[in-house]
Formats: sequence, C-alpha cells, structure tokens
Amino acid sequence: MGFSLLACAVALADGANYTLGLIAVVDIAIYLTSYFFRLRLMTRLAKSNDRGNTIRYFVEEQITATPLLFFVLVLLACFGRGEMMSSLRQGFTSLPGSQAVVVALLIGASYAALCVCTTFIFLDRRENTFCIPMHSASSLLSGIVAAAMLAYLYGQPPTSTAQYASAGLMIIALAFLSPLHHIRWSRQRVERALAESQLIALGSVTGSSDESGIFGAPPAKVPEKPKSSARQRLFLFVCRANTLRSPMAQQICAAEIASCLGVSIGQLEAAGIRVLSAGIAARPGEAMSPDGERALTEIGVPVQRHTSQPLTVNLIEQAVAIYCMTEEQRRAVINLVPAAAVKTHRLDPDQDLAESHEPGAITVFAEQVRELIRRRFETEMSFSWLPR
Repeated sequence: MGFSLLACAVALADGANYTLGLIAVVDIAIYLTSYFFRLRLMTRLAKSNDRGNTIRYFVEEQITATPLLFFVLVLLACFGRGEMMSSLRQGFTSLPGSQAVVVALLIGASYAALCVCTTFIFLDRRENTFCIPMHSASSLLSGIVAAAMLAYLYGQPPTSTAQYASAGLMIIALAFLSPLHHIRWSRQRVERALAESQLIALGSVTGSSDESGIFGAPPAKVPEKPKSSARQRLFLFVCRANTLRSPMAQQICAAEIASCLGVSIGQLEAAGIRVLSAGIAARPGEAMSPDGERALTEIGVPVQRHTSQPLTVNLIEQAVAIYCMTEEQRRAVINLVPAAAVKTHRLDPDQDLAESHEPGAITVFAEQVRELIRRRFETEMSFSWLPR
C-alpha cells in the first residue's frame, strides 16, 4: 500500500505533463466507487465452489450492464451539450460510414474480450489480493509502454521521468503482493516433504522381516502415523453456536479417521491429527446439547467431552480443511481470512445442513453427516493419506 500511494503521489506531482479536469476527477471517483461495490457483490454472490453460480452471475451482469451502458451513451449523445458531447454524437452519426469504422470495431471487440477476461479474474474465488491489483496495474503499465512506443515511432510527446518512476514503484508494490508473500508457506511444504521422505526412508531401514517379534511373541500394535503427516493436520468444523451440529460432525469425523487408521480416538493427536469445531457466534465453555450426545450414541459414535469455542483467525489458518454447515457460515469464514477460501467448504455441497430439534431429526442429521464425511474421504486430497 505504501509503494502504491507513493506511485500515485509521484504521478500526480507531474502536473505539468497532463491536465486532470473536473469531469475527469468525477469520472474517476464514480469509477472507483462502482468497483468498490461491484467487488463486494462479486465476493458475496459469486465467489464459491459452485462454478454454475459463478457463470450465472457473469451472464446476468453482462446482459444487464452492457445494454445499460449503451443506452446511457445514447442519452448523452442525444441530449448532452458541449464539445465532448458533440464528439460523442459524431461517433454515433459519422463513424459508421467512415474508413475508421473497421479500426473502431477492432478496438471495441478487443475491449469486450478484455472485459470478459477481467470479469473472470475478478470472479476467481481464490483471492482478491493479488490477481485484481496485477490486472489493474497491467492496464496502467501498458499505457506507459504504449505512450513510449508512440513517442519513439510517431514523434509524440515523450513520457516523463516521473511517469516512469511511478511505474517502477507500481512494479515494486506488485512484487510485494506477488506469490513471494507465500515464501514461508512454500518453505514449510518443502520441509514437510523432506521430513516425510526421511520418515519413509527410516521405516525402510529399520523395518524387520520378523513379524513374530522378539522371542516369537506377537509384536505390540503401534499406531502408525499417516505417511504424509510430518506436521499435525487440523480438520475444523464450523456452525453457529458450536453446541450441536459442528461438535457432532467433529466427533463423527474423529471416529471415522480413527477407524480408518486402526487407532483409538485418543491416539489421533499422537498420530498427528486433530479434529476440532468452533462457532461463528459461540459462547465459550458450553457443553454439547444432550440431544446431540444421544444421537451420537444411537449411531455408535463414542461421545467425547466438548466445550464450545468461538471461531478465530488462528484456527482458520491452522486448518488444512474447514467444513461449514451453511453457505452463510462458509462466507463468514472467508470474510475473516479471504485466503482460506480454497480450503473452506460447505459440508454438504448441495444444500445447507439446517439445525432441527424435532424428535428423531438429530439422529437423521448425525447419519447424514457421517455419510457426507465418508464421501469426503473418498473424493478429497485432504484425506488421500487414509488407508482404504
């Protein structure tokens, strides 16, 4: 942000090389304000795992905004006054029959293609913090390059030193925003991979072919760590109050992972695995609902002691996967940590898991959650290390 503001200051200080009139200032203000609301709407309505929802937003925006933009230009051409509006009218009346119409259509088609690419960049659910600034800055930097080419090839006024300095500061700002800010995360991945390879190598060196153990006695069954678990994995379930849905999902998931690994639930942490739950609006220290405990017992899941906790940024950042009961809760997680969008999912991708206290409904909910978790085990990379 500091380098971006410094780039603006350097560019604006170069006032002798351009004129920024009142209309231009108003236009820029409207443009920036519109993008502020547009990006917020995109984040809330279209940035999700549902590709169909994203495409639908894109189509609806285009079929609304494009005709509206054209209609506004027609109104300005018909009723506007002054030299600028006269030029606009000339574009509607004289340009279609002139030799420049082909060039104008190529410019329009190129800008339309740019608009499509831009919109899909903005709709990318993974992050706003790099793709959008990179796209916007590339437009400005291309303007600097184009101006330099016009000066060199056609004798146009040269680009000032201040403009080049401003462009350099923008490039530095982009470097700070670039994937370089993932260096620590990338280093941790490399370190984890090295540690895993060392564990595998150690196992192959120290492994014994004598399956009967010492003096012919059967060997004690030692819980085997998941092969890719050099670091602890945290799986996080999120609901509203953290007293029913998410703690039930937490305990069902813990039981399923323990069953897959052939260990007890109490041994999961020693095996490098944690399964936790939290609430968007949880009050700390509350126990699980008795109805939830009863439902877990009915489906054969051991009931563990539970105390509610609020969702925190630290929990979100530690988790390798986050599962929410509703789409609203998923968006709440992403609003707290936008970079967590790629690992935050609705437990049921097709619908919200509503809270119900009707007789029998909680047991049905527990069975549904267990089926959804088992389905996740089969389809997601997060659980690819589980034995099948």
